[in-house]
Amino acid sequence: MDNFMDKISQKLNSQEIIRANAAADAAALENLEKQLTLFKDQMLRYDDCLQEMRKLNLKNIESAQGVQELTAKANEKLDKTLENPCPFPKSRRHRSVP
Repeated sequence: MDNFMDKISQKLNSQEIIRANAAADAAALENLEKQLTLFKDQMLRYDDCLQEMRKLNLKNIESAQGVQELTAKANEKLDKTLENPCPFPKSRRHRSVP
């Protein structure tokens, strides 16, 4: 009878171990699914940030080109001014009063 009880006890213990392992596996799977969802959300936010950075980079390039164009125009005007300093004769130039 003791032998029979030992076998029943072992069988119940192994079934409990199987159930516990299954529960642990289910919990681990649920945890992995939550992590996967979190990682997907983070990847979407990361992609949004990259897109925003690309847009800002393009605006920055456009602004830099605009600054270069304005600088070139200013340099042209400055060069013209230096070539012809004053179109008026000396007698018509504004004189400062001491």
